[in-house]
Amino acid sequence: MKSAQRFSAIGLVAWLTVCTWAGYPAVAQTATAPIASVIASAPPHFVRFNGTAKDLNGSPVTGVAGVTFALYAEQNGGAPLWLETQNVQADGTGHYSVLLGATKPEGLPADLFASDEARWVGVQISGQPEQPRVLLVAVPYAMKAVDAETLGGRPASAYALAAPVTNSKAAETAAPDVQGKSSAPSSATTSAPAASSAALAGTGTTDYVPLWKSSTTLGNSLIFQSGTKIGINTTAPGASLAVRGNGLFNANSNTEALEVIQSGGTGSGIVATTNSTNGIGISGTSSSTASSTLGGIGVFGFSSNPSGSGVEGTSGNIGVTGNGGSIGGSTGTGLQGNGNQYGVYGSTNDSLFPAYQVGVYGTTASGSTTAYGVQGIATSTTGSPTGVYGLSSSTSGFGVEGVSGNIGVYGNAGASTIGVGVEGTSANVGVFGQGNAAGIEGAGTSGGYSGFFFGAPLFVGGNGNNALMGDPGCGSGYAGLGFTTGFLTGCTNYALLGGPNGGTYVNASGTASIHFRSNNNELATIDNSGNVNVIGQNGGGSLTVTGKVSSGNVIAQASASNLVEPSTCEGTLGAPNANCLVPNMKLTLTTSNPSVLVMASINGITTDQCALANFYLVVDSKIVALSSVSYNTNNSPVGYEQGSLTLMSLQNLAAGSHTFQVQQATDFSSSGCNTFTTATGVSSGDGGMGSQRSLIVREF
Repeated sequence: MKSAQRFSAIGLVAWLTVCTWAGYPAVAQTATAPIASVIASAPPHFVRFNGTAKDLNGSPVTGVAGVTFALYAEQNGGAPLWLETQNVQADGTGHYSVLLGATKPEGLPADLFASDEARWVGVQISGQPEQPRVLLVAVPYAMKAVDAETLGGRPASAYALAAPVTNSKAAETAAPDVQGKSSAPSSATTSAPAASSAALAGTGTTDYVPLWKSSTTLGNSLIFQSGTKIGINTTAPGASLAVRGNGLFNANSNTEALEVIQSGGTGSGIVATTNSTNGIGISGTSSSTASSTLGGIGVFGFSSNPSGSGVEGTSGNIGVTGNGGSIGGSTGTGLQGNGNQYGVYGSTNDSLFPAYQVGVYGTTASGSTTAYGVQGIATSTTGSPTGVYGLSSSTSGFGVEGVSGNIGVYGNAGASTIGVGVEGTSANVGVFGQGNAAGIEGAGTSGGYSGFFFGAPLFVGGNGNNALMGDPGCGSGYAGLGFTTGFLTGCTNYALLGGPNGGTYVNASGTASIHFRSNNNELATIDNSGNVNVIGQNGGGSLTVTGKVSSGNVIAQASASNLVEPSTCEGTLGAPNANCLVPNMKLTLTTSNPSVLVMASINGITTDQCALANFYLVVDSKIVALSSVSYNTNNSPVGYEQGSLTLMSLQNLAAGSHTFQVQQATDFSSSGCNTFTTATGVSSGDGGMGSQRSLIVREF
């Protein structure tokens, strides 16, 4: 993208110098022409303007740059009294010097300085906001003194009397028209220079401007005057100047080929209308292949009016189209507009072809990663500027729509902390983007966000189902994620919910279950009745609880916290042994439900350096769970390390009396051990919860 640039004048006011071009001779009419002598024109007036070109970072801008200069009656606001655009040549430090008025044949109009009012100069780089205006110092008003050398704007030589010579035949001869017809002869007498002796010939038609077909013959030209209106190739001009046919304006210098200024009322500088179904109101093409700071611009529009438009086009097909050229510099611009309200404004009405009704349409065939169909940049660092703004009142319309093989819609708000890159407002869709890489791309810097979404939930379409994120209807402080073909509503159909106090809620709608998966394999489910089914990715999963388990369906619980040696049993148990019972860890109960959960938690376990302590969970006469611990394997002192373990088993038991207990036996931890120096202990510690041993039986 082109770097933004700004231009500042040197000092508080620009250094200005009045210049005039000399060497323009007075033009005298030849003796054979029966009309008044041509008045000698005054030399054009110029004002030298020196400035410094800098970019937004304060660095000098060098090379060729396009700049618009305007004169105002006020320091702020108001329409320009005069303006022109020049290509300035900045040196290595950004300094440049131009002659204001150099693009105009007459230079600066003398009447700009005819009054005693101040004049302000506005400087604006192409496509950028106008810089603060600078006051003209007194030097330019010397132009008013130059005007004092003339009378009514004419030099004194214009009022020299010519020698009267009578040529009645020339006076009686009217100009012939292009068809050879003659108008009524005139009875007036015309004075001609004394040196002329040739008679005029030819005829003409009333209201046509005559054309010299030879040095002595007059006829009709293509210029027709009706009152104050001039027509070219038409006898019914509807404006001050009407042209029927094609026109070509060519300028090979820094001057404009065609300049139109509308300085008052509500009229337009240029209005272009086409009734052709494939017609174009205004078409601008920049075919230059040379790169420059200004850049090749097909159509450029500028408006200083707070409610004006830089370029506006209305057509049955395309209002405004711009082509920056198919080859050449990377700075070519098809359509560029700059205005205090709208840079480029596009409007479309209902037509016979509803598939192609586009207010502003942009397309690019470039393969560059920086090529954009439509790009909007808001460079202001204050206020709330918008890079691209789109509005659609249709319930099926789009505020902004972008289609691209790369990025559908791209917006950049520059350095503004509250600006908007792309903004769209519509009764249907505010912003629509479609692209092979991304429909809409949002990128946020560190500490920012990639996108903001307010009000209604964010909708992301799926395959037969949709994901919605936003307000689930649970009240203030809640945000949720739901999966539905409808809307998030009533705090009932969310899937994941965040609460105001940091709470997180998982929810399944209706009678559906909540599923926990890994690699799309079931790990566990919780059904609508609250039943937990632990499956495991490969089957045979188990439920491990670290900490306490509480339930309202506890049948019984046995607990103790005194330090004991659980048993004197050694080796491993192949079957339950009553002599290996851990003290206080036995319950005999009557159960009624088939599902019974048996859990044992033993804390404060100490072992010999060579001991492997095995703890067994026994139901009736069957060992249903085993867990082993071995501490002091680092040869630390006996009892220095303490540990804990949990035993758990879900049993399917017949209704009736059952015995639940924990037994323990000590085995050697390695082949190098053949004796124990101390017995295994449990509930070692201060006798608190860290020393507790418990046996719990629950029904389901």
